[in-house]
Amino acid sequence: MKSRILLIAAALAVSCTSIRTPDIARITDGATRTNCSWGHVELQPGEEKTLCEIKGPGALTYFYITDGPEFITDEALVLRFYWDGNDFPSVNVPAADFFGSIAGRPVDWHSKYLAVHHNSHQCYFPMPFSKGARIAIANDSPRLYSHDVAYNFDFVQDKAYRWEKSRFHAFYNRSNPTGGMHTILDVAGHGQYVGNILHVYSESWRWWGEGDTDFLLDGQPLKHTPGTEDEYGSCFDLGLGFNHGVCGYIEGGNADSSARWGVNYHGHNRMFRYYDANPVRFRKGLKVTIQNQYCAPGTEYDFSGQQKAGDDYTSVAYFYLDKAQKVDLMPYEERTAESLATEY
Repeated sequence: MKSRILLIAAALAVSCTSIRTPDIARITDGATRTNCSWGHVELQPGEEKTLCEIKGPGALTYFYITDGPEFITDEALVLRFYWDGNDFPSVNVPAADFFGSIAGRPVDWHSKYLAVHHNSHQCYFPMPFSKGARIAIANDSPRLYSHDVAYNFDFVQDKAYRWEKSRFHAFYNRSNPTGGMHTILDVAGHGQYVGNILHVYSESWRWWGEGDTDFLLDGQPLKHTPGTEDEYGSCFDLGLGFNHGVCGYIEGGNADSSARWGVNYHGHNRMFRYYDANPVRFRKGLKVTIQNQYCAPGTEYDFSGQQKAGDDYTSVAYFYLDKAQKVDLMPYEERTAESLATEY
C-alpha cells in the first residue's frame, strides 16, 4: 500500500512539473530595469549614438522610440542592436522600417509584437542575451540628422539567461523592381524564422500577388503558400484590409467597382505575418522568397498564364539564431532611390 502511494505521488509530481507556467504569471529571480530618456539628438553622417547599454545576462522585453510629431519619417535613422559585446550589429534596419513604417511612411496598426499608434512605435519581441546588450541609433545618410528623440527600453536582468543561446535578428531588403522575385531572408545557421513586414508599391492596376512563398530550408525546397494573399492571412486577393494579432493587410486594397473582386491594388500595399504557433525552424540555413507575378489578360483563372511583374518590394524579416551574426544593411542611396516599378 505504501509503495502504491509513493508511485501515485511521484506520478502527480511529474504531471505537475510538466505544466509550464505562462511568462506573465511566473515568479523568477530576475529583476526588471528600465532605461528611458528624451532630448534633441544630432547625428552627423556616419555617426552612431548609444541609447541603452546593459551589462550581464538578461532579456529586452519591450521598447518604444519616437523622434517627433512625424515620427521617424527621416530615412537617415538606422536602428542597431549589438549582443554580448560584439562589435557588429545583429539588428541593422532603418528605424521606421523595423516597425513597418516602410520608407518613412507610418500608418497606425497593431499586432502581437509590433505596433504603431500616433507617434509611438512599439516592439514586444523578446530579445535574450547572456553577457550584455547595446542598442544604438545611427545616421548612414550623407546629411545631418536632427530631431527630438524619446525612448524607453524595459529589460530583465537574470542570471538564468547566462545559458540562453537564442539571439534576435532583423534583416531589411528592397527589390526595385523585383523582376518577378523578391528575397525576404537568406541566412545560414541554426534558428527559427518568426515573421516579416512586406511593402509592395505597384504602378499597375492589375493584381500583383499571384506569387508563391517558397522556403529553401536546410537545402530542401518547400512550397509554403501558393499566393501572396494566402501567406498574409487571406485567400483570393487581400480584400479591403484587416489587422489581426499575427497577420494583416494594413495598407492598400482601394475599393474599385471596375476591378476584379471590386478592389484595386495600385499604389502602396503593406502586410505582415508572424509564424508564432507555427515557427519555421531550421538547422543549417533558410532562404525565403516570394514571387511577384500577375495573370495575363483573359487568364485570371488559368495559372499557366502567370507573368513576371516588376513591382517595388521592401521587407523586414525577424528571426532568431543560436548565436549572434552580423546583419548588413543596403546603402542609403539604394534604400531611398526613386521607385522603378513598371506598369503592366
